[in-house]
Amino acid sequence: VDFAELLEEVEQGKSVVVVNGEGMVERVLPLAVLHLTRDDDARMLVQLATWDGTKGEIDCPQCQLPAAKRKDGETTNDTFQRLLSTKLPPLQGRVNLTHVDQQVTKKASEKYGIYTKYLRSVCHAQLSGPFDLAATTAQECHDLLVHKGPSRQSRVADGHAALADILSLDEHFLNHPVHYVSDKNDGGIFYAWLTV
Repeated sequence: VDFAELLEEVEQGKSVVVVNGEGMVERVLPLAVLHLTRDDDARMLVQLATWDGTKGEIDCPQCQLPAAKRKDGETTNDTFQRLLSTKLPPLQGRVNLTHVDQQVTKKASEKYGIYTKYLRSVCHAQLSGPFDLAATTAQECHDLLVHKGPSRQSRVADGHAALADILSLDEHFLNHPVHYVSDKNDGGIFYAWLTV
């Protein structure tokens, strides 16, 4: 467990650590989660993986909805807008929030190894207008990651293999468009529109 990173998360107001009613240490993490769909085909946007360019690593969340930790003092709408501006800047001003559902999920955090209560504000939204981000296919991403790899191949081979595994789960998915949105830190996020 990386206690320094957990302490930093708490100090930034992104989570709190408490002793619950059963006397166990519990991390409480409020999140804004984006459930974005398109009008034309009802597919939803999922996050396949995150590329950390400074570390040269891929984190594979296994097809999750885009999310952001709610900071201290932020409303759900504030976090929703920050999620769009940091993880999906090309979509700012083109996403219409329709409603928000509250969900509570409890499980052990893989990253910190402690029991975590996730307070999820699921922001249901519709894309207004075309999604005009450049795309490649899952097959092309898979081939690039498996056969060519990046210049820092030794440090990222496991992450790339994991992403390649995600991208080759089903032969019908191999020709599916995959989008990459870069961030300000020499990294970015892989997205795809999938049918529920």
